[in-house]
Amino acid sequence: MTSHIIGAGNFSGEGGNDLIGLRSPTGGTYLMQPSYLYRGTGLGGFGRTTSLNHEFSNLDRIVFSSGDFDGNGAPDILTVTDGLGTLNLEPGNGRGGFTGARTAIGYGWGVMRTVFGPGDFSGDRKSDILAINGAGYLYLYRGDGHGRIVGGGQKIGTGWGGFQTVFSPGDFTGDGKSDVMAVSKDGGLYLFRGNGLGRFTGGGQRIGNGWGSFLSVFSPGDFSGDRRTDVMAVNSAGDLVLYRGNGRGGWASGGLKIGKGWTVYR
Repeated sequence: MTSHIIGAGNFSGEGGNDLIGLRSPTGGTYLMQPSYLYRGTGLGGFGRTTSLNHEFSNLDRIVFSSGDFDGNGAPDILTVTDGLGTLNLEPGNGRGGFTGARTAIGYGWGVMRTVFGPGDFSGDRKSDILAINGAGYLYLYRGDGHGRIVGGGQKIGTGWGGFQTVFSPGDFTGDGKSDVMAVSKDGGLYLFRGNGLGRFTGGGQRIGNGWGSFLSVFSPGDFSGDRRTDVMAVNSAGDLVLYRGNGRGGWASGGLKIGKGWTVYR
């Protein structure tokens, strides 16, 4: 499952973490994919919603936030485009927009079924990329802090192809190290704790049930303003539900509905 809702960090520079929604175009072979920025208030809600007026298309098979991948202090967006499987950097300007045109930083990414940004997963204070190929292998690609990748991918796991959704919430456990979450086919939500050195401390820990019914599951980082990482999900009715993390690898409360009509982002 690839979410068309992206936890973009503080993309607008206004204090709260934001979301980007990509609406799927219909018909044709190359169509613009309208995109919208939902500005977080930093208190669990939204302020203004604005059009990004930026070129995404139906050829962008995967779109995700990489955190600050180019080292300019602002969150960036990465895309994987059909065809050559080009990995593109879309540098954010820190004010709710982009600095310019996209830059190709890799090729051959079309073999990857899932690509996402965990922030700094390797412990070198530079944002990295994680990717799962068709065989279910999980690879770590280390960023150089200037918008490029250092070396080739390092295989750090197997058996990831059986999950419906895999994403990173950043540091969900409060130990200062980026983690990974995954939704299994039976609806279990699993937490994989990162060790801060590009690996995991052990196997996955099941921390929730019933997550398989959601249309999208992703993390906005700290959305509620309590300095603890949260998770969001969109249910079949189109409700956007916020699950507040407790900063120790669990939940502070049950799901809270904070929006409706989010099925447009599918």
